[in-house]
Amino acid sequence: MITFAFFEYNDNQFDLPHPVYDWLNKCSEFLNLNDGDITFIFCDDDSLLKINQRYLSHDYYTDVITFDLRNGPSDPYSADIFVSLERVRENSDFLKTDHLNELRRIMIHGILHLCGYNDKRLEDKARMTKMEDKLLSL
Repeated sequence: MITFAFFEYNDNQFDLPHPVYDWLNKCSEFLNLNDGDITFIFCDDDSLLKINQRYLSHDYYTDVITFDLRNGPSDPYSADIFVSLERVRENSDFLKTDHLNELRRIMIHGILHLCGYNDKRLEDKARMTKMEDKLLSL
């Protein structure tokens, strides 16, 4: 089973509502993520922008960045997933959705990147969004 950990960028533990933790476990079972560790690091826009610039050479804000820490695809899952809580709130307000639901969408989006899903091309994005919707319904 996947072990999840949650932190704020300044290394304080982040207390996620218990139903979200249970939901993540359901998602990992659905996706057959059987072994490993995934750490979510919650930060602000500026911190995630700096990470985006430094490690991906992208000069724009984003809501999530997934770092796959495995040496190879047969290794147990290991990842750091950075999430901008500011971007989650802004997305939620713009889309007029519940903040917690948007947080769940962004978290599963990061996990799906770890599972090989991409969102650069329209057809890939549609496939990824369809899977996000399916997982949000669990």
